[in-house]
Amino acid sequence: MRVRVRKYSEFCNRLKQAQSGFLGSPRAPAVTPATRRALLMKPLINDLNTSMERPYEVIEQGAEFLYLYLPMTVARECLESQSLAHIPERLRKDGRGLLAMATWPYDQITKDQIVNTYHRHGCNGATVADVEFFAAVPRTSLFRKHATDYNVSIRDGPFGPFDIDSIGHAMFVD
Repeated sequence: MRVRVRKYSEFCNRLKQAQSGFLGSPRAPAVTPATRRALLMKPLINDLNTSMERPYEVIEQGAEFLYLYLPMTVARECLESQSLAHIPERLRKDGRGLLAMATWPYDQITKDQIVNTYHRHGCNGATVADVEFFAAVPRTSLFRKHATDYNVSIRDGPFGPFDIDSIGHAMFVD
């Protein structure tokens, strides 16, 4: 996973260069100087070809990935479509917010620990079958750290297109 994080950081650097090239091209939309400076500072998830609307979703450079624990079929659908839309309501905080964890999927944890984290945050329908796989996603500006559970970050939306870096089978201890 450390190699993927390093490579993702390299990707973010290339993305910033591409954003700069796009904003300097003749096809770039007209933006204020302040917006232009903001867009050049950090890599974005937003597709600047299709939308210049705010809020801009900034990829936190150098940050570790967050992990979404999911059923295998959901993880695969998210990866194939590069979207968070497939995550069922039972795995969302109070049916709305997306729950992501800093806990690595191979970090000497049990399925029950992950399920208990879901339950503590209002995802009472989560079961051990729901946490067999993980999806690794970059931390972005739309994930906010939980006030008391520093291992958990919540995303209130949007849940559409997103950069799903990888999926895999979570390696829990028994």
